[in-house]
Amino acid sequence: MDCLQDWPEPVVPVQSLSESGAPAIPDRYIKPPSDRPSLDSATDENILGIPVIDLGGLSEGALECRATMKAISDACREWGFFQVVNHGISHEVMEKIQEVWRGFFHLPMEAKKAYANSPTTYEGYGSRVGVQKDAILDWGDYYFLQYLPSSVKNHNKWPGLPTPIRLMELHQVLSNAMYKSVEHRVVVNAAEERLSLAFFCNPKSDLPLGPAPELVTPNRPPLYQPMTYNEYRLYIRKNGPGGKTQVESLKAT
Repeated sequence: MDCLQDWPEPVVPVQSLSESGAPAIPDRYIKPPSDRPSLDSATDENILGIPVIDLGGLSEGALECRATMKAISDACREWGFFQVVNHGISHEVMEKIQEVWRGFFHLPMEAKKAYANSPTTYEGYGSRVGVQKDAILDWGDYYFLQYLPSSVKNHNKWPGLPTPIRLMELHQVLSNAMYKSVEHRVVVNAAEERLSLAFFCNPKSDLPLGPAPELVTPNRPPLYQPMTYNEYRLYIRKNGPGGKTQVESLKAT
């Protein structure tokens, strides 16, 4: 599966569009109504029901550890999303991380473009993922970095500058659709910028991925065709973030 070496057309970063005071949203950023997040569906009951899991239980006794693991499993099955507390990362560290990345995104555009990515790699600064021409784009700029293992770390993409957990598509594939992969949908604030920091734990690039054998039965056959993680990444690079249609398109036929 080949991928383009460069973007099919130039893209103005979303941050630049916002700061320019443009009177209207460009057509390529206008999503169909069915694809737009809405506050109407975010009822108080739904918000209060989001699981909150104390990770401290994982380092306590056997009973507490099993109870915490069950709570995580239940949240993955029923929600595909949960919040964590007692995770060991101090508030000061989280504040510093946000400060550093806000500093990067407020650098002059030419400085940020020095770390621009391309369709062949996630790493670097960019404003789009898929390579389809005239695709509808998301309202955000991003910066992807690979930290570990060191053997694949690209030091040229690290700028010289001084927590919810969401289930991803591969969790849904490995669990044979027992765990949910929910779409990251956010209603932006028209008056203030929004910064998200996401940390992904990914498998080896050449590792074959498919439903875990323990979760395949005569009554629940494998729902997804196997592929390596590299093949999956390239699939996303070519097709873009199509909401949850991308995980559905991975199903075996």
